[in-house]
Amino acid sequence: MSKWLKQCPYRGSLIGIVVFFIALSILSPVFLSMNNFINIFNQITVNIIIAAGITLLIIGGGIDLSVGSVLALCGIFTANYFRSAPSSGSVMVGILIGLAVGVGCGLFNGLLIAYLRIPPFIATLGTMSIFRGMALVFSGGRPLMDLNARYINLFTGFIGPLPKQFVLAIIISLILYFLLQKTTIGRVAFALGGNEKCVRISGINVKAYKLLFYGISGLLAAIGGMFLTSMIAAAEPIAGLNYEMDAIAVVVMGGTSMEGGKGNILGTIFGAILLGIVRNGLNLLGVDANYQQLFIGLIIMIAIISGSTKKDV
Repeated sequence: MSKWLKQCPYRGSLIGIVVFFIALSILSPVFLSMNNFINIFNQITVNIIIAAGITLLIIGGGIDLSVGSVLALCGIFTANYFRSAPSSGSVMVGILIGLAVGVGCGLFNGLLIAYLRIPPFIATLGTMSIFRGMALVFSGGRPLMDLNARYINLFTGFIGPLPKQFVLAIIISLILYFLLQKTTIGRVAFALGGNEKCVRISGINVKAYKLLFYGISGLLAAIGGMFLTSMIAAAEPIAGLNYEMDAIAVVVMGGTSMEGGKGNILGTIFGAILLGIVRNGLNLLGVDANYQQLFIGLIIMIAIISGSTKKDV
């Protein structure tokens, strides 16, 4: 067990979860209640979905800073459809519109990066502002309500004792785990992050795979947008603000290397759980909001350092 923990790339997150779980169980009588666990699950659902896509990109040597804006834009397009369609429209059509917008945004990022050779950080920094601006323009800068009730019910509620969104987020993450660990797509992603030049020389269509990776990231951001709009029963043009930072944080906390070529979806899930527990615990303990971000930043840094597997040569 100790040998496994020593080699585990996301041991920092696992240790953090255990430490904070025990500490908060002692410090707050509310922490162990089922209602509180449901709150934590709801809070981390969207982060898990977005971070799964970010994990794939970072492993493949990329990054996407626009996912929060894509999330908002997908919600706005879906909400506009429901508001304009007769009898609130079709749930399936609304879902397909949201997914199409997300994939389209992801492919646009991929085109900039794969074909125009713009560095991923610069390209997605620019599209982050573009997509956010589009969300503000198409919403008139205000929240859009009156969503289709069947659409909201599809993504809310419970499966047994667990929130439906959380269960779906875990299932989607496990599908991506399988994709990374058991398919050619995953092998190419790890190879690209390790040495893109070698992959290119071997004859693999690197541009096509980059398009695919960014398309998947956009698709997952769209799904996150559906979950969020359903939970709050409204599409907010400012939804998802700074979500990309949280997603990148939990990905790194989960043991994925920012240099590419190394990572794990399971670690990302544990990183999201740790961040959710920390934020929930700070709220339960009544920590001043001005100090919460400071503490969270320190905890993220400690988890990353304690989970480092780098060895001296």
